[in-house]
Amino acid sequence: MEVPPALEPTRPPLNEVPETWPPRPSKELGSPEVPLFPLPGAFLYPHQLMPLHVFEPRYLALLRDILDSHGQLVIGTVLDPEGDLLGEGKAPVLSVAGLGEVARYDKTEDGRYLIWVLGKHRVTLDEVESEEPYRKVRFQALPESSPEPEEEALLATKLRKAILSRHKAMANLPEELPLGVQVDLLTQQLMLPQSVLERIFIEPDVGERAQLALAAHDGYPAEKKSEQDRSDEEDDDDEEGGIEGLNLDFGPDFSPEF
Repeated sequence: MEVPPALEPTRPPLNEVPETWPPRPSKELGSPEVPLFPLPGAFLYPHQLMPLHVFEPRYLALLRDILDSHGQLVIGTVLDPEGDLLGEGKAPVLSVAGLGEVARYDKTEDGRYLIWVLGKHRVTLDEVESEEPYRKVRFQALPESSPEPEEEALLATKLRKAILSRHKAMANLPEELPLGVQVDLLTQQLMLPQSVLERIFIEPDVGERAQLALAAHDGYPAEKKSEQDRSDEEDDDDEEGGIEGLNLDFGPDFSPEF
């Protein structure tokens, strides 16, 4: 089943992604059951925009279904992507995942999809039976706790310094940026083993999550960049902000066989 033509004119342009797209369903966090899109090495953070190139038949069916309804899916991090379970069709995923919405999509002439998924929440998962060719889960928002104001201010100062040391283009981050968002920004700048990323991602205490990210920042220093790399970064910083300024190179094809 193809995406109804009526949806086509209402897709937002890249520089005008609305707060929610498609329109939010009746429940705050979406449908009771949503599709699971398992990916090795991928973590969908709240407020992150993740580009994906989808062409495997079961996931094309997944996209057609959600574009006809609530537009939501869960990006699940595959555990042990080299393990034996991959051939059985249900690779295990991390217990905490990212709930996202399709913020923008393009369909190619040969039926593939280029999509941008906007992260909404960290969620815990409970997989359910699915009659569709793809997997489904029930989910709940991950309960999070915040540190005391004095500790939060101290952590925020350390996080901003760490983020800036990794990416100077982030020098103008808003002062009121929530602590959890700052932790996620720093984590996304780090080249870490998946096991370390998993530990940071699933932590429900935002203060502890910040400490873990800062420890990883200290333990995995940034690689020294060449003059050419620094020059390329400066060129990138001159580009306009918003989605148009993001690197949306789709890179490898995401067509998991899980």
